[in-house]
Amino acid sequence: MNRGWLSLACLTLLMFLLASPAEAKRRKKTKKVDVTAEVEEPAQSEAPPEASEETAIEDSDEADASTQKIKSKSGMVFGLAPGLYFEDSGRDGSRKVAINEPLDESGDYSSANLLSINAYLLFPLGQPTRFGFGLRYAGNYKTEPEGDDTSYSYGHMLDLYAQLEYIIDSLPLVDLILGARAGLSTLLPGGDFADEIDALQAQGVDVWSVPRLGGFIAPLVHVRLPLHENFALRGGLSFTAGRMFLFNTEQTVQGVPFAIDWQLNILRYGFTVGAEVAL
Repeated sequence: MNRGWLSLACLTLLMFLLASPAEAKRRKKTKKVDVTAEVEEPAQSEAPPEASEETAIEDSDEADASTQKIKSKSGMVFGLAPGLYFEDSGRDGSRKVAINEPLDESGDYSSANLLSINAYLLFPLGQPTRFGFGLRYAGNYKTEPEGDDTSYSYGHMLDLYAQLEYIIDSLPLVDLILGARAGLSTLLPGGDFADEIDALQAQGVDVWSVPRLGGFIAPLVHVRLPLHENFALRGGLSFTAGRMFLFNTEQTVQGVPFAIDWQLNILRYGFTVGAEVAL
């Protein structure tokens, strides 16, 4: 009986010893598969970041393309620019009859009309400088003397000028333009000024009804926004200082000494917005 229990115990121990190496081998194999899965798992998870990085690069390229500055074509340019202007000008004037004290006809004034238009043609002198010619028309030049509700019209004002400018194109989206205009102002007598000329002529004074001339200089600061290599919007500020000569006559009229001297001292602030087209 004891020998039977002993035989059963030995058989059980033998089966346990035989089963242990197989179980250890099975566990080792299972662990190896799990490790392989863990190694392969990150490889699968790395794909999305690469895809997202490529998408980010593409989006960045598209954003750079959309904000890339358009370069204006170099060459001859025609520009048209309407604008507003304001004046803080004055007239220096005096009139003397016989031996009487001269009558002071001076006074400060502002402009009663606000609109003007510029047209110009510019040629490249080599980057980044341009030079050309233009004209400015301000319509009927009407003034409002300070402290007086009445207006005084001189006639039609036309400026003919030369223009030189320097372009700074290193800004992100726009170009900065620094320049100056200088030229000849022409006044075609009309309105109250033409009536004054007619009255003096009727008294025998030798004054003519010809256009009056003057000169001016006008520094400017503008900004240009290229929309196409052949087209750009342009706007900015200018300051004009000029002088217009109206009367400078001294003579004897029917035995009576007579003298009249009028000139306009012009200080003008302008703002224009227009367009340029490369030809």
